[in-house]
Amino acid sequence: MQRFLKNKKFVVLVLPLIYVFLISNSPKSQDRIYVGEKVCRACHHLQGNRDQYNPWRMSKHADAYAALLKPEAKQIAELSGIDIEPFKSPVCLGCHTTAYNEEAWERDPSFHFEDGVQCEQCHGPGSGYIDPEVMYIKEKSIQAGLKFPEKRDCMVCHKEKNSHVTVLKSKIFIYEEGLQTIKHKGIGGGYILESIEQPDPVSGPKYVGSLVCAECHGSHTNERIYSKWYRSKHARAYTSLSGDKANKIAIEMGVSESLQKSDICLRCHVTGADQLPGRFLESFDTLQGVQCESCHGPASEHITVNRPDYSEVSASGLIKVDKNTCLTCHGNKIHGQTFDYESMWSEINHSKWQEEEQQIPYKTPFNLAITKDGKRLFVACEASNSLIVVDLMNDEILVEISIGMQPHHVCLSPDEARAYVSNRASDNISVIDTKSYEILSVIDVGDEPHEIVITNDGKIMYVANAGTYDVSVVDIEKGVEIKRLAASRGPWGAAL
Repeated sequence: MQRFLKNKKFVVLVLPLIYVFLISNSPKSQDRIYVGEKVCRACHHLQGNRDQYNPWRMSKHADAYAALLKPEAKQIAELSGIDIEPFKSPVCLGCHTTAYNEEAWERDPSFHFEDGVQCEQCHGPGSGYIDPEVMYIKEKSIQAGLKFPEKRDCMVCHKEKNSHVTVLKSKIFIYEEGLQTIKHKGIGGGYILESIEQPDPVSGPKYVGSLVCAECHGSHTNERIYSKWYRSKHARAYTSLSGDKANKIAIEMGVSESLQKSDICLRCHVTGADQLPGRFLESFDTLQGVQCESCHGPASEHITVNRPDYSEVSASGLIKVDKNTCLTCHGNKIHGQTFDYESMWSEINHSKWQEEEQQIPYKTPFNLAITKDGKRLFVACEASNSLIVVDLMNDEILVEISIGMQPHHVCLSPDEARAYVSNRASDNISVIDTKSYEILSVIDVGDEPHEIVITNDGKIMYVANAGTYDVSVVDIEKGVEIKRLAASRGPWGAAL
């Protein structure tokens, strides 16, 4: 086991120096690159005052990207007017990942969005200061790009958002309290570079690591399996060995050495802990805890099969998981707790990865028109594709009328006998009788109609078409468009 960790640790520790060498010899040596938490942890995962990796991995920052695949994220997006998946939305990714808004060349291959809000989100791209000779001297590291975040840096993302409060019932973010939950103090420590011992070759299937699994079972393919694992206790199994609860258990078990180096603990808290180093491909990351291959077996042969169905799983080298698979580590009242397979399986079940979404009904009222006597209000509601009529005397909804898609603007005829609503996703105008509330007709206009204006005699309607960069001229009596007027880009409003 120690040989396993020894070899894996050497590979990780040497990365920063190799990377610095490559950067210093690059024609773009002045550019600062995001290198990812795996490179940062090479120096910041040592015993003593440089162990910042464990508190970060146990934090919500690490889970920030995975949280975008939860059903709650979809609800928040809908309330925010975001009509694509949250994990694809630049609005969401700007705060839930690191360096999303940077260009691709500014992110090293060792960097992964899946690791959420990483070290470099707060401390700046690490390529310039990861050289130990630079980082150990505060002034040099700052000159090389190391940042120390302040309150205003945190508030960029932690500013209160009503959509988040509505869905998550979250409390107002208090900077001083938030700082305590993520504290990871460190004042320096030794950096030991040892020679790399090449592992002995081993035949048979190899372990590839969870990130390789994510290529087919993650957000790239609209699946949620990887994200569900990432925010589970399994993914934190290794880092959980650093906590107070683990230390208490260790005393009871008589384990005196560092738990993250103990064969007794690592056997169940790390994938493949009992395997020889030669059974791991370079993509495998030891510190990711209990990964997919702990249950399903080494996947090097499986990943060569193109999207196998379940009948092909065994043929591609994977193991069919059952209760006995779990009992390997969870049996015999481990740590004084009786293992409840059914209850545990309900927590980690990912065979049906698409979690049910409970939609929050929201109308998205967009524009209004009020009658001259101030008694009725007509409201165009974009999300519900409807026009709502409100009795202002009694504060009651009189009727909700289903109209076209994404209604945007509503206006009344001069005599208030008709209400006209522009449906920007249907490219038409709905004509509604204001007494019976029936839809009398639909008038086709240009692409993405927005505001409407009607002449004082009620005969002509002008519609600003944002999509086709023009204005529709409509004969109201005939109910047809009679002319198009050229306009500039994206006309939105209209006035006489």
